[in-house]
Amino acid sequence: MEIDTIFWLVPKKLNLQESINNLSNFPNHKILSRVPENIPQKSPTGKIFKLAIIDLETTGLNPKIDEIIEIGILITSFTNEDGFIKIDDKINYLNEPKNPISDEVTKITGITNEDVKGQKIDWDLLRDKLTAIDLIICHNAYFDRNFMELQLALLILDYNERGC
Repeated sequence: MEIDTIFWLVPKKLNLQESINNLSNFPNHKILSRVPENIPQKSPTGKIFKLAIIDLETTGLNPKIDEIIEIGILITSFTNEDGFIKIDDKINYLNEPKNPISDEVTKITGITNEDVKGQKIDWDLLRDKLTAIDLIICHNAYFDRNFMELQLALLILDYNERGC
């Protein structure tokens, strides 16, 4: 009988590395690591690809009526052989929406009307940066992609060829 679910009893002092090692022994699970803040420069040994990791904050859930109020993008270079080889760019924009940010959205995102006052996303710059990308990963792909496709469609970026 194969057990599909593991229940963990967490000891008082959690050994993170031991937990990672234990979970790695199960083929149905994969451990993901955070992209490091600083990547030591490497000499690539394979074809270099560009990756953009995108996360959005919005005024609501409907991409047809709600607006993006923050976009964060991390652009990295990687090879299949070496993994991440460098961080190329870190981009973060706030954007003042047409309507005020609700208290509920501020509670969820931490973004206030004062934070976004007078702020605007430079979509032309983002279009230029994203056209050189081989792969786009969105933090919450279903949600973020809908908002990005509507915005980037106006900028004639073929978003479908880059994943998400």
